[in-house]
Amino acid sequence: MSEERIRILKMIAEGKISPEEADELLDSLDQPAPETRKEDRPRFVKIRVEEKGEEKVNISLPLMLVKSFMNFIPSEARNKMEDKNIDIETILAGLEENGGTGTLVDVEDDDEHVEIRIE
Repeated sequence: MSEERIRILKMIAEGKISPEEADELLDSLDQPAPETRKEDRPRFVKIRVEEKGEEKVNISLPLMLVKSFMNFIPSEARNKMEDKNIDIETILAGLEENGGTGTLVDVEDDDEHVEIRIE
């Protein structure tokens, strides 16, 4: 018997809860856990920019600052993303709502590389 069930039974014995309340608590223990737990949701936006093999930008920002992080993307990289019709704000909003993680943008152009991930 689980520790939670034992605690519920003790609360009945001590008169702290009614049998009906205990029944509800016991039923809740049998329910499956939510599919996406808060700690499993993405928490960081990671941005890496390389030029000629040399790392120019490598930052991690809390996802809560998603709107602000656009100011940190070099203008050249931002222009390249726009040229490829990449709308980061829309993508991030969708991923945040659905709890997704992974690479949002991975652009290589000549000797420049921009990668934006959610982890």
